Amino acid sequence: MSIAGAQACSFFDDDPTSPTYGVVVQFNRITENSSFYTKGVGEKDFRGNMIYAGDESRLEIEAFDYEGKVTQLKEWEKNKTPLKFVCAGVQENILWYEETTIAVEEPKSFATKKRNVVKVRMEADGGEHKIWKGINLFDGAVKLLGFTNAWADDDSDGLANGVTDFGAGAVAFASDTQTKTTDTTGSQLLWIDLLMPIAGVTFTMSALYTKLHASGTDNEIRTLDSSGAQLTGLSKEATTTLSRTPSSLGTPALMWAFRCILVRQKFAGASDTHSFKFPAFRTDNSDEYIAG
Repeated sequence: MSIAGAQACSFFDDDPTSPTYGVVVQFNRITENSSFYTKGVGEKDFRGNMIYAGDESRLEIEAFDYEGKVTQLKEWEKNKTPLKFVCAGVQENILWYEETTIAVEEPKSFATKKRNVVKVRMEADGGEHKIWKGINLFDGAVKLLGFTNAWADDDSDGLANGVTDFGAGAVAFASDTQTKTTDTTGSQLLWIDLLMPIAGVTFTMSALYTKLHASGTDNEIRTLDSSGAQLTGLSKEATTTLSRTPSSLGTPALMWAFRCILVRQKFAGASDTHSFKFPAFRTDNSDEYIAG
């Protein structure tokens, strides 16, 4: 399927032992000749029953390169460096966390009559791939952690899949609602991390808050570099229950990952409860929850 209309895409090295760890090659001008698909394939057994035989995934990105980014891509190709890939679309997004080597071409552009176009291919066969395409990036991040369901508590630990808890107090998940009961110390957080090294794109985070803490309930988007250091951040207080509280943040240079804090206790205070459900993280300025 075509992925024309993508806002930006990045190839990057996520291996901490690699000499190019944290290096990102981002393209912002992607042609309509780009394509992507991933699917499960099967083979028939002697009874004629179809048996799952692993995934088949293909990616081909054609983009204009006026900055000489092809040099780094060719180095990765020569060294057979396994890379990951992400794409921020106008609506749909791609998370290709399956480490894969690349093949690079420099075809001549028909439009400009120059070799300022680069074509990058990734192919993966067999096994279950860590690859996702969809609208709600939270769903993609959680499913690529190995969970079957995005907004659920598959391991019955009181936390929705992919959610991290920080601070004292009890957590519970029931009827699609994540709850955190806190003590008086403040610094109570619930968050989801997302690897997304793309700069210059605006992302919108939201959730439906069903109970606000007496001391205040904030959400916050933090951008991090590849060392984990915070680059930028935006917080917003949820002030109305049973309504979504969106926050939108454009990504800076050196962008590597998001820390999406869905609950942050605004002030220390009496023990009370935060609760929310159906979080969304999107690139189309919408705060609507979509599963997938």
